[in-house]
Amino acid sequence: MMGKVTVLSLLLAAFAASAAERGGGPAYPLLDGECGEYPALAQSKHPVADDVVLYVFQDRDYVWLCYTLPANSFGMADLTVAAPALKKPLNLHVSAQLGEWPADEPNAAPAGPDSPRWWNHRGWSGTTVPFNGAKATLDETGKPEVDYNFRMTRARELQLSKQRFGRGQWRWHIDIRNVADEKGGQMSLRFPKEGEQTLRAE
Repeated sequence: MMGKVTVLSLLLAAFAASAAERGGGPAYPLLDGECGEYPALAQSKHPVADDVVLYVFQDRDYVWLCYTLPANSFGMADLTVAAPALKKPLNLHVSAQLGEWPADEPNAAPAGPDSPRWWNHRGWSGTTVPFNGAKATLDETGKPEVDYNFRMTRARELQLSKQRFGRGQWRWHIDIRNVADEKGGQMSLRFPKEGEQTLRAE
């Protein structure tokens, strides 16, 4: 039997979707790496830093997370999730590639960009850092080398299936890296700063 919090969460999701439709907006997020629809849909909003806001939205089948980024950011993510259907917490990685591995086994992460351990994700997805071509040159010895180009983005988005992760209480935190700071450098952020965030997924 669903608890009062679960029922309220689903009712809020249905109300937000209905209100968005009446207002001419989307009823559900599109996994496109943009957070524009979330202020009208999200059940929770978390300021993480200047120009970084994390939104969370769920319906009966999926959970979406989307966070905004300041200009000149790549904003790669490592989302650590402990959920009822998982044997142990997982690290869900989103950069130019997607991958997952047990959160307590960092050595299980891909060792390099050409590792076959990439793209092993299932039951979730995320918007990657966009690949924007490559340029081949010769180094001082005449050996060819390739410089890969990636585009910076203003948001990152993830979608997780409740069928994969299970229904009930999820505990999670997210690490966001390569976020532009006010001094022209790059910083890393964690939400929440300490401990874990909980989500009732029903």
